[in-house]
Amino acid sequence: MKKKILLIFIISIALSCNSNKNKEKVEQLEQQLEIQKNKKDSLLQINRSLTIEKKELAKKKEDKEENYVKEENIRHLLEEDSWITIDNKKLLSFVFEDLNLEKRDLETAIRTSWIFYPAYGEYPFWSEDYFANHMISKINRSTESLEKMLTTEIKALAYSIFKQNNLYKNCGAYSIVKSLLLSYEGFKNEKEPLAQIYQIASKSRKQDDAITPIIMSMATKEILDALSDLNYTTYKKYSFTRQETRLVTIYTFWARRYNEGNLEFTYSILKELHQNMTNEDVVINSDQITDDYNQIQ
Repeated sequence: MKKKILLIFIISIALSCNSNKNKEKVEQLEQQLEIQKNKKDSLLQINRSLTIEKKELAKKKEDKEENYVKEENIRHLLEEDSWITIDNKKLLSFVFEDLNLEKRDLETAIRTSWIFYPAYGEYPFWSEDYFANHMISKINRSTESLEKMLTTEIKALAYSIFKQNNLYKNCGAYSIVKSLLLSYEGFKNEKEPLAQIYQIASKSRKQDDAITPIIMSMATKEILDALSDLNYTTYKKYSFTRQETRLVTIYTFWARRYNEGNLEFTYSILKELHQNMTNEDVVINSDQITDDYNQIQ
């Protein structure tokens, strides 16, 4: 009996020792698993960080390529008569060259020229067109500044260009400028409609529809005659230039000048231009307007 009890005791001790060893092994394995799990989490975090960094580098590369200035795009700045001189005569000549008024009517030329789109001025080194846009966008529009900029030389250059091959009449500048002068006479004592037009045109995408009623209430028969297809240009007329669009061009032009505070000065410049081109004083007389136009053909 004593032998059996002793045997059982020995076996119990043996099993207990074995159980402790197994428990130790399990704990060791659990510790190793925890270490491996921590390593895996660390690697995953590093991988996520590398992915983010890779995307940031790709974005920086894209931005660098997008904003990269190519030598051919700024070559015009490196020439002897470059824009760096801020030469207003060069700027004016370039504008006329870009408008290509020998082949395009004035409204079409302005609507399709990159020079007059404000957004392009944000990237002045993409091309010479963009740089001209940038230069124009930076012009101080106050009367004092414009008076200094529009020197006798600058005006003489504009007159000489318009006089070549009867360009002033052929491209529609005669019609546009005369209509601008006529329309000014209509609102010079009451400018509130210009403020309304500017407010609508600067906010509404469908500006033409919104401001047409205001414009039509101001437009006279003399203005409509001057802007008619018959009296506008000798060139082929594109579908997007019509009497209605030219009316919008006229009055939104004056609305912008009103907002800039140079309305009267601009009128004096246009009047001087028209008189130099035609020796004609604009008189609101519908019976004479067509005859006056035909006299300079």
